[in-house]
Amino acid sequence: MRRLRVFALVILILILALWGIIRLLGPQEAEVVVYWASVDGQWLVPVSMTLPDADPQTLVAVLMAGPEESELMATFPPGTAAPAVRLEDGLAYVDFKADLLKTSLGGSTGELLAVYSLVNTLTQLPQVAAVQILVEGEVVDSLFGHVDVSSPLVADPSLVLGYEVENDEPY
Repeated sequence: MRRLRVFALVILILILALWGIIRLLGPQEAEVVVYWASVDGQWLVPVSMTLPDADPQTLVAVLMAGPEESELMATFPPGTAAPAVRLEDGLAYVDFKADLLKTSLGGSTGELLAVYSLVNTLTQLPQVAAVQILVEGEVVDSLFGHVDVSSPLVADPSLVLGYEVENDEPY
């Protein structure tokens, strides 16, 4: 009888250990920030959320879906297909379909906010140092002639509502 209890205890410990390992190795919820446009279309607004998987492709899909809050605006046109994302040596390549170029992003400010909503959202991930925007697998100079996207881009916090420059004055 004593051997049976010891055996049952060992099995229980193994099950608990296995459960713990599965939880550690499985998908973890992550707190992330997605950047959408302010309702006046002048700033990026950070929105914190918890996602079950905070990989670059998931973040881009959330960004493309647009915000749920009515006081925010999507930075990409409704219905924009989530682009493919691949990582290579800290660089996220974000490859849009050519259809993106058929719909305006709202002038120079709209294009700036769209580009940096993507860049600021992705570069918060430790594995993403910069973002290279592609269209149909090719580097382009600009999406609509306002923002140079011909080389990798890093986050620009000065576009975020409430950002303060070093002298503590609002930007």
